[in-house]
Amino acid sequence: MFKEQSYLLQGIEVTKDSLLCHLNDLITKGDTLTQTQQLNIIRFIVRDVSKKNDITPEFIEIVKKYGEFSFNVLLMDIEGKNAKSLIQLINICQAKLNKTDNREDLKQCCSEKYIKLIEKHFEFMNKVCHSENNNNVENKIDDKINYIIQTVYKINEFEVGSKIITHNLKSIFKLFISIFEYLQQHLFIDETNITSEKILVLQLSKSMTILENTLKTLVILYTRNQKLIKKEADSILSNIEYIPEISVIDKDIYQQLLKYMLIAAYSKISINNCKYLSTMCSIIFLDYISDPQCSSYYILKLLYPKLLTGTEENTLEAMEEIYKYLDSNALAYIRANNEIKNNLNFTNISMIRALISNSRIETLLVPIVSKNTENNQNHTLFSYCLDETNYYCENSVEASMKIVAFESMKKWIEKASECYSRKQGSNSDQKESSSIIYQQIDNYTSKDICNKFIQFILNNWSDPVDTIQQKVEAILEVLLNLILVKSQYKSSPEFYNDMIHDIYDKLLKLDYYNKTRYGLLSIVVPFTGVDQCLSIQPDIVTLSINVLRMDTMARIVTNFIGVFYGLQIKEKTDDETKEIFDKYYAKPLCDSLTSSNQLLRKNVNIYLLTILLKNNKNVFNQTIDKLKSDSYNKHENYLSAILATIKTASHVIGNKNKSTEIEDGKLFGGIDKELLLQCFDMNSLNIRIDAFGLICENAKEFEFPTTTELELFREFLPLNMHCAIPEFRQKIESYANKFLSRLRNGILTAWKDIKKIEKKKRITDDLTKKKEKLMVQINHAEQWLNELLEFCIQSIYPDASYQRGSIGLHLIEILINVFGITEISLPSGFDIRKSALTKEIFPFKLPIITERNVFALISAINIPYDTTRQSILNIFSKTEADKPLPGIETVEKVEELLTYVLSKLNSPRAQDNDGAVLLGKILTKNILIN
Repeated sequence: MFKEQSYLLQGIEVTKDSLLCHLNDLITKGDTLTQTQQLNIIRFIVRDVSKKNDITPEFIEIVKKYGEFSFNVLLMDIEGKNAKSLIQLINICQAKLNKTDNREDLKQCCSEKYIKLIEKHFEFMNKVCHSENNNNVENKIDDKINYIIQTVYKINEFEVGSKIITHNLKSIFKLFISIFEYLQQHLFIDETNITSEKILVLQLSKSMTILENTLKTLVILYTRNQKLIKKEADSILSNIEYIPEISVIDKDIYQQLLKYMLIAAYSKISINNCKYLSTMCSIIFLDYISDPQCSSYYILKLLYPKLLTGTEENTLEAMEEIYKYLDSNALAYIRANNEIKNNLNFTNISMIRALISNSRIETLLVPIVSKNTENNQNHTLFSYCLDETNYYCENSVEASMKIVAFESMKKWIEKASECYSRKQGSNSDQKESSSIIYQQIDNYTSKDICNKFIQFILNNWSDPVDTIQQKVEAILEVLLNLILVKSQYKSSPEFYNDMIHDIYDKLLKLDYYNKTRYGLLSIVVPFTGVDQCLSIQPDIVTLSINVLRMDTMARIVTNFIGVFYGLQIKEKTDDETKEIFDKYYAKPLCDSLTSSNQLLRKNVNIYLLTILLKNNKNVFNQTIDKLKSDSYNKHENYLSAILATIKTASHVIGNKNKSTEIEDGKLFGGIDKELLLQCFDMNSLNIRIDAFGLICENAKEFEFPTTTELELFREFLPLNMHCAIPEFRQKIESYANKFLSRLRNGILTAWKDIKKIEKKKRITDDLTKKKEKLMVQINHAEQWLNELLEFCIQSIYPDASYQRGSIGLHLIEILINVFGITEISLPSGFDIRKSALTKEIFPFKLPIITERNVFALISAINIPYDTTRQSILNIFSKTEADKPLPGIETVEKVEELLTYVLSKLNSPRAQDNDGAVLLGKILTKNILIN
């Protein structure tokens, strides 16, 4: 692939400093490199070319070579990982050339290459269309055809490629026709003998992929070159003299492409996506006729002949010839489809959607004098599309069909809205035409029709298919816009007010536990504003909050309340925001937080409070103040509500007040210390542990705990160490680990600041005071830790309960893990090299392994539980292995302990036996080895 581009450097000497060195590397070594290595080299080229600002003749030649190289490689490796970078390089090369007189050179060079490639593709397609192939050969052919399609699809994605495609559009259309001819042998077969469509589709899956890719590419070609194709196609069909600069289509191409579009749309074995794309292409082609009446006539004649009377008006000679040509092939598929008794099929609704999306409004509003509606001027393709869309929305069961039906409804409403938003023409004919359009659209968008749309929305919003729910929401959004633009056009607010009132009336009459109510209100309220909703139902917030007692409703209801509250406080002052909260939210929120219904309390705390805090952080203080008022401070769930509010706020808005003592004895947003002490004594274990969690948890891991927090931590332990619930004890240990880790981090930070101050050449009085203050903090923390250690040792006396002993031992383990025995355990992310600490990393060492503590731990071996003994073993295993334990340094003491171990090993009591074994392990590790 790369070696084939060696001609680009023929006769050129490439040095290491040359801009062509990377190109030389790719050409000589590229085929042996990995794709990642290739990509890196291409990125280097992009960087070097884009940085070069001095555009010399030599640089222009280099840019041309890079552009040509990229285009050639892109054509060979169209689906490779390098395609995106190659396109980027081509764009940069063209951008550089655009600044010179050589802006067309790259396009011309690449165009010549592309023309040759199209010719090769065309020869290949002619060959495969007129030969019989076995299955193995067919697989290779299918892969080759997919590559051919990609050479059009990908090349059209960048400016140079798009221009090349446009200049060769006629040849590309002929190439695509040859692809359809190949597919005709496989896909478009006699369908009268088909017994199982599903089996046949599976057998033809590869060909169906080719068809889908071909249709996708054609849609892009039609839309990007619409003006060129439309002018020339219209001149051919309407027999108008027109000489285009670039000829992109002729009559034969038009009728051939239209034939295959219609066959693909109405074939039984086409997959839904192919039908969807081919119907779109068909309508685009049929609406190329400039005269809306002629365009409408031939859409009806080809697709809906039953809607026409026997009269033949608005005919075109060229289209009549095309009709005769199609009558022998494509129209047979349409007639077969129309004969099916079941009117619900994917092709029909896809064609309706294509009509609405891709036809001009003038074409859709041409009156139809049909057999069923005699001389009814209101009957048009637009009204027919509306009727069919309503029918499919009402009766469709299949999800894919429903999705397209709702998409058609959305497109229909958007089309109607566009008509009201259009500017009227300046001359009398244009004004008359616009007036007729507005009158027709006005008839189609009456209150009855709008109410019917609303009913579809109400009936289908709760569909289990997410895509359908999204489509329904989109319909509601465009319907609200239609109501608005129509009322603005008519300069009459009555229609808008009546329709909005009807929508609210229908939604608010739904059951309070109906998700549809809240899902759709979340869309309607932002459009109309909250005042209109409150004027109809003033207590909507209170009623919605009460629904949170049902778990399945929590998310949808809180989403609605969040939208509602956000709109209420938008562009409001702090005082106005506070007033809104007090008026609508404070009472129902606090009532729910203190409710006897546990599920309501949980949902309000987890969902509602969270979304209110995200909208306005001041909700926290307002909620706390309301809960502390006389209305709630004597309620049985008062403490639980306070703690839950603080816990949620700490996660949503951070705990900026958490460790800041606002005044003596108060913290956590002004909550009294006595209140937390009261929580420690409550019968509810949840309240106790939540209060303890508030002290221990802090998002700022290096924030020094305050004196009040240290006091509260110590107050909690004696009252709660005897709990028999394992989960409760585990939470105590988990919170304690977080708190002690934060204390260590705080000490480290303070010590680091002290060392920085000491290293300064000039120490001011302020720095001295700061250092003294930090030392006071560290000394207090050291004293507190020693007291905590002493408390833990006292908690493991021989007759201590299992619960107290277990927590005491686990706390000692945590102290060792956090503060270490000989060396401190540094927190993750703390780089000692970047800090001011060198030798003295930590200001003190905790005296954990002392003689007294060692014997206290050995005595605790008699606590008759495996977990406590394992904790003791873990503690001793973390001591220094090369040193004897304090108090057991002498031979006599060791012999005494070993004698005790041997005497207890044969004891019939399991407690004595297990304790002796554990003591033996400790002595073996720490004494006998030494």
